[in-house]
Amino acid sequence: SRWSQARFENGQRFLFQTLLNRQAFTQETSIRRSILREGVRGMGIGDLGLIDHVIKHLTAEPVIFLGYCIKKQHNEQGVLNYWLEKAPHTGEYVAEDDETYIPVPAPVPAPTPAPAPVPVPAVKRKSP
Repeated sequence: SRWSQARFENGQRFLFQTLLNRQAFTQETSIRRSILREGVRGMGIGDLGLIDHVIKHLTAEPVIFLGYCIKKQHNEQGVLNYWLEKAPHTGEYVAEDDETYIPVPAPVPAPTPAPAPVPVPAVKRKSP
């Protein structure tokens, strides 16, 4: 594969996380592909080739994440929309030993702003 397993798995997590964050749980609340891509990019994956590969993979072969899988469909204008749907063979809980389980990434804390610079007083030189 062109990408490492770790990068591919991060792409999967971020894709699901974007759909969760956008609360895309029905076809009516689905999001466009461009918004999905932007969401994943905003989480730290800038490689659009990887993002597109992950989107294609996760919609071709269902992967369960927290009891959901990704669905897609063209809307009336022909634009692809994506949303999460409850996986048919699972309940609310997915066991961690399930081979399709992907854990939710820990939230990344916002960077703390740098402290404001302390003004340095001007040096006064004594005249001779």
